[in-house]
Amino acid sequence: LMARLYGCCLKAGQERGTGRCRLTVLVTPAAVPFVFLACVSLLLDYFIYYVLSLPVFVLRCLACQARICGSYGALKPYRGGPWIFWYLTDLWVALVGQVLRHGVLESSLKMAMTLLYVPWLKYFVNCNPLLYNLDERFVQQISTSTQDMKTADVVSTMKRLVNRAKDVAEVRTNLDAARFVPHYPYPPPSRDFALGLQAGGNAFYTSFLATHTTHVLVPESSRPRTSDYFVLSNSCEIPVWRVVLWYNNPFHFFTGYVEAGISNGKPSQPDKHLGIEHPMWLVTARSPLLSDRNSNVGPGFVDRFFDEWFPDFVTLLRIILRGPEAAVELHQQVHSEDGISRPKPIIDKTGGKKKKKNRPRKSRRRRRRKPQQQQEEEGPTGKKKIDTPFPPIEPRGVSRSLESPPPQF
Repeated sequence: LMARLYGCCLKAGQERGTGRCRLTVLVTPAAVPFVFLACVSLLLDYFIYYVLSLPVFVLRCLACQARICGSYGALKPYRGGPWIFWYLTDLWVALVGQVLRHGVLESSLKMAMTLLYVPWLKYFVNCNPLLYNLDERFVQQISTSTQDMKTADVVSTMKRLVNRAKDVAEVRTNLDAARFVPHYPYPPPSRDFALGLQAGGNAFYTSFLATHTTHVLVPESSRPRTSDYFVLSNSCEIPVWRVVLWYNNPFHFFTGYVEAGISNGKPSQPDKHLGIEHPMWLVTARSPLLSDRNSNVGPGFVDRFFDEWFPDFVTLLRIILRGPEAAVELHQQVHSEDGISRPKPIIDKTGGKKKKKNRPRKSRRRRRRKPQQQQEEEGPTGKKKIDTPFPPIEPRGVSRSLESPPPQF
């Protein structure tokens, strides 16, 4: 509620919230019970995690199936990250942007569900070295091409949708209807990273996910902060964000390294040139529960989800840059599958048929073919012969032939 009140003081279209210290002083006293419950809930999750995982780990060791050293080796690069509770100010700033996008009630539900099941999904289901043999899996998602728009405009609009603290009401309404809404507020001038919040799910399966996000570009500009910025993806054209999902961050159910930016589609997907890419290096297991595309958790689920979400995000970019008519006309889905998800052909909104020009219609009445007997009865005039003692009446202006005999009454 306080985040909502603070957000009402911001102007529509404001890039970043001002007065971080004032916001911290305002929100932190009221957030003390929330922080306390979050710590208690997390300790209970850790306790249940070991109670249920250790017996299974012993059985796996007896069956010689546990490779605990390899699992912890895969987790080693993602251990020892910044503790999330040291950056509560970043969390409050990100919460202001999400409350402005989703409202007070929905944001309260998301925050409550974050405490309830996100740590359980992370430590027990997705990244549990006591239950699974873990290794790193690469998952790449690239949206359909955005070549019909200027690349600089695409980058600035992406930053507007993701970084801006408070946008106009129409854009906030479109974001509220999406299934995945990341919000990465700009960091303070002293550093280039900050906490961000991702809002995901539907009305029932919903939560916030906390991330450590590094901003590659200068705020309100497309110029990179440094010229020697490290990019791991070999198909990145313009990097925009780098997200690290630390293992000691309990409020995101994945562990790994993520990049986001503009892709050149090379070498395997040139048909997605200048699309938006989202490569992920995630620590996970080979269990079908996690790797299958039809599951509800794990990298397989995320790969399928982004194939469905990216076309809607590109459509929102086109609505802002080119208008709703062009966005509907150029909306394009993909064939969602493991490996490369190829773009589908753009659907013709007229049902696959070309529209005919509006020409005046000519009335053409088809003459039904009459039977031969009826034609003989009607004769060459097309009218049925009637046996009558009276002669046919001749039209005016036409004289009767003098050679014809006079009528007999």
